[in-house]
Amino acid sequence: MLVLSRRPDEKILFPNLGVTIQVLRVQGNVVRLGIDAPPELRVLRAELQDKSSAQSKLNKHALANIQNKAQLQAHLLQRKLECGAAGGDEDGLHRLLESLESLEQELAPPKRAQPLCKTLVVDDDTNERELLAGLLAMHDCECAVAEDGEAAMGYLETHKPDFVLLDMWMPRCDGRETIRRIRTDQRLAGLKVFGISGASMEEVGVQQGQDGVDAWFSKPLDPRLLWKTMQGFLHV
Repeated sequence: MLVLSRRPDEKILFPNLGVTIQVLRVQGNVVRLGIDAPPELRVLRAELQDKSSAQSKLNKHALANIQNKAQLQAHLLQRKLECGAAGGDEDGLHRLLESLESLEQELAPPKRAQPLCKTLVVDDDTNERELLAGLLAMHDCECAVAEDGEAAMGYLETHKPDFVLLDMWMPRCDGRETIRRIRTDQRLAGLKVFGISGASMEEVGVQQGQDGVDAWFSKPLDPRLLWKTMQGFLHV
C-alpha cells in the first residue's frame, strides 16, 4: 500500500498513464481531489463501481497491464515525492488506491492448475520485491523472494526456478557476485537470470550472455516489457 502525505494544491503524477491527482481541499476527515485522466481511462468512486458492467465494457488484458504498471510506477514515484505536513489526506488516497487494487483483482485471469513459471525475485528493498512478485503472480507466476544474493543462493540450493530477477546493489552479496556464483554452479545450468538496475551493465560490471545475464532491464521497470521477455523464453 502506497502512503503519501500531500498539502492542498500539491499533486501526485502517474506520468506513464497521463494521470494527475491534485489535493484541492482538506476539511476534517474529507479530502477533495481533482483527477485529470485520459478519456479512455475510467475513474470511479468505489461505491459506484458496477463490476459486471466494467468487465463487459473494458478490455481486461489491456486494463490489467495498465494497473500493473500504475502500481509499480506509484511505488517508484514514492521515492521522488517530498512528504508534506500531515493534513488528513491519507484516507482519501488510501481509498483511491484500494479501488485500483480491487479492480485489478477483479480483472485477474483465473488461476491455472499449475503455475506458468517459477520466479525468484531478489531485491533488498522489501516493497519493490513484494510489489514485483505480486505483479508477476497476476500472470500465474509462482514467486519466491530473497532480500539479497546470499539469501538467493540459499534458496537455490533446494529450488530451481525458471527465472531469477536480480537487483544489482544489495548488501552481503550483490548482483554481480550472485551472477558469478549462479553461473559457476552446474546444478543451475540453464537458469534464466534477468538483471534489474538503475545503472548500466557497464557500470555494474556485468555482461550479457552465457556467463552473465540473459536480459537486462533498467529502472524504472516496465512490467509489460519484462513479462513479454519472460514469455519469449517460455515460448508461450
